[in-house]
Amino acid sequence: MLKTIGKTKILFVDDERSIRDWFERFASRRGYDVHLADSGFKALELARKHVFSVVVTDLNMPGLDGLTLIERLRSLQENAQYLIITGDHMTPPPDASVLDVLEKPLDLELLQKSLSKAVELYQDSRATPIGQMKILLVEDEPADRLLVTRFLKLELPNVELQTAVRLSRALEMIKEEEFDVVISDLSLPDASGLECVVQIREMAPHLPLVVLSGLSNESIALEALKKGAQDYLVKEKVDGTILGRALRYAMERKQTEQSLRQLAYYDQVTGIPNRTLFKDRVGHALTRTKRDEGPLALMFCDLDKFKCVNDKHGHDAGDFLLKEVARRLTDAVRESDTVARLGGDEFAVLLERAATLEQVTAVARRIVGCLAEPVLYNGEELKVGTSVGIAIHPEHGFTTDGLLKSADMALYEAKSAGRGCYRIFNGAPGLADRYKVEHLLRSALEKNQFFFHFQPILDLQTGAYTECEALMRWREPGIGMVRPNQFIPILEESGQIVEVSRWGLQTCLRQMAQWRASGWKGCVSYNLSSYHLLHDSFLQDVRDALALTNLEPSSLKFELSEGLEKQPRRKVIGVLTELKDMGVRVVLDNFGGEHSNLAYLLALPLDSLKIDRFFFKGIHQDPKLMSFTNTLIQMGKALNLRIIAERVETDEEARVLVELGVHAIQGHVLSAAMDAEKLDLSSAKEFLPAYQIAG
Repeated sequence: MLKTIGKTKILFVDDERSIRDWFERFASRRGYDVHLADSGFKALELARKHVFSVVVTDLNMPGLDGLTLIERLRSLQENAQYLIITGDHMTPPPDASVLDVLEKPLDLELLQKSLSKAVELYQDSRATPIGQMKILLVEDEPADRLLVTRFLKLELPNVELQTAVRLSRALEMIKEEEFDVVISDLSLPDASGLECVVQIREMAPHLPLVVLSGLSNESIALEALKKGAQDYLVKEKVDGTILGRALRYAMERKQTEQSLRQLAYYDQVTGIPNRTLFKDRVGHALTRTKRDEGPLALMFCDLDKFKCVNDKHGHDAGDFLLKEVARRLTDAVRESDTVARLGGDEFAVLLERAATLEQVTAVARRIVGCLAEPVLYNGEELKVGTSVGIAIHPEHGFTTDGLLKSADMALYEAKSAGRGCYRIFNGAPGLADRYKVEHLLRSALEKNQFFFHFQPILDLQTGAYTECEALMRWREPGIGMVRPNQFIPILEESGQIVEVSRWGLQTCLRQMAQWRASGWKGCVSYNLSSYHLLHDSFLQDVRDALALTNLEPSSLKFELSEGLEKQPRRKVIGVLTELKDMGVRVVLDNFGGEHSNLAYLLALPLDSLKIDRFFFKGIHQDPKLMSFTNTLIQMGKALNLRIIAERVETDEEARVLVELGVHAIQGHVLSAAMDAEKLDLSSAKEFLPAYQIAG
């Protein structure tokens, strides 16, 4: 006997919204297709549109109670299995048609067992001979359609056959009804080639598909099978016997495929994805990040003291515990995330589109907390905990293996810290990833993969954008967007930084020339690597770039940041002095943080200082922080330098910084960094009233 293979449809009926929402999360995460109804009347309406395998209904509901609903549903849902949930004590089931009664609050294990049993009984009730199967024929030629119909009627007299002449109609029918197999031509009015195979597979991957084509082409036949068809038949070579045999084999092969997939990609103890499927999903997630640049986080979870449970209580208790861990992990994350068992007592979690680090750590805390709660088994409490290692793309790896290694190293740190905690990977991308990046960087300039985003800087006295910081970006098709702190150090260490920086300087000044031509009178602020600064060609590179764009030196500023104090002091001061003599201004980034040697700073021919958000995040709520930041600002002013607050994100921060006397602000409170053509550098005076500064 054959069983229909597909996503099981469950109708859940309860007048309490919180219970409906809970059941939807519970059942959806276990692969069921859940339809919700808040009343018996709504359930009847849904039952007229869909075929359900299982109906789970509350007993006591206003209007139409559970037993009356079941009685009415029998005529609409011939093979459905029924479960009742109730807050009242009711055993055994009140009616032979009711498979089980579950008392609230629901026991998750009992609920899962009842659902599994109901699905099995439903499938058994529909396990009918091939001759009684429901078949969809997709064929636009009337003569061929009639011939196939005759074949089926002769060979399989009891088959239920429905037809569609267009692929679009066939897809609608597959969505609305349950079929046991589809027979489709390749040449249709709205589809050609293998398009119908691809779209039917996408719509219903569980549904067996037999191609019946007029094309006797072995390569097309092989390609159709690769794309998911179970068989390929040529019309002129088909009769009723061949067609009937092909349908039978198609369904048997599809059932075998589903079983093998379950074995290959899902853990046999817990039912959640295994290591193979997990790595596949991480790979697909990384591919998606190349399109939308959405962040991604990966967690390794290692159970603490699991071996003790196995040794003391046996493997049955261990398996029970693993299932409960899988359930708790699944409940702790979103439906769009993936929980997998990698083997033994190791689990992993993939968080897609994790917007912030705070969100990632909140999930980690939730996981540590929920697995710290004991598990009740045969009247005894099984106590384990977990340690969690976190890796984030792209900071900690660009590839699946790189992220896995980083998460594993972070897990080791968590276990070393005493277990029952989480740790975020605190190193650079893995060595293999680093070699890959270095190799790709060698051709990135030639392939035009570097580009710039620009972020304006607001002068608080004039209300104008007087500067734009140029921020280099790298988009590599194979790994997506890579952040500067991940590729600039590699460029420096590999010796490529001078060539890339020379190109970047010319590119930014060309953009500055375009802005100047459009009437903007500001300047571009270019982040300069100390490696380029000290290169023999640097000063000539600057002169060449200015000459190439016909710009005056005041159109350019250089921002100096990490590594400056490690370079030869006399040479640094000499080069910066020559820049100053040329008319090019110099800005010191991250004042008070990376640069703390005041004697060294006093010797540098600087024009401006930048104070990072590290020194003013939450400043409006922290008097000590306000006092310290004020000291930095006054120190900069005492050196007769222009003070710029960068990475300002909130109005509250901006107001306090203005009150403390900064000259300019930069950050998302004004504008994100973006492509030059999207940037509006017109007057920003509309911001000034909010900060009570006259323009």
